[in-house]
Amino acid sequence: MLVIRCNFMNFSRNKQCRGCNEDGPKKVGMGDVEMKKGDWTCSQCNFMNFSRNIRCLKCKAEWPKRVSADEVEMKKGDWNCEQCGFMNFASNRNCLRCRVARPKRQ
Repeated sequence: MLVIRCNFMNFSRNKQCRGCNEDGPKKVGMGDVEMKKGDWTCSQCNFMNFSRNIRCLKCKAEWPKRVSADEVEMKKGDWNCEQCGFMNFASNRNCLRCRVARPKRQ
C-alpha cells in the first residue's frame, strides 16, 4: 500500500506506515460489501461473485441456474450472445457477461 501523506510504499501486511506511522487501510468484511443486482453467492463456498462471473472465482463451482433466454420476452434489437447465451439489450455493444462483441446485424 502506498501512503499518500508520506509517499512511502508499505507491504500489505503492515498495520501502520513505516514512514509516518499512519494507520493502514481497514479490512473489509462480507457484511460491509454491497451486492449489486445480479451478483451471486456461491452455494458451495459462500464466496460473493459479480454477476458477470459464470463460475465461482474461489472454488470454480457453476453459477446458479437462471431463467433461460427462451423464457424472457425480447424486444426489438435485443440479442443473445453466441458465446455464452446471455440475453443483452439492443444498446449493448458487447455482451455484459463475457464481453464478446455483438454480432453484425443481418
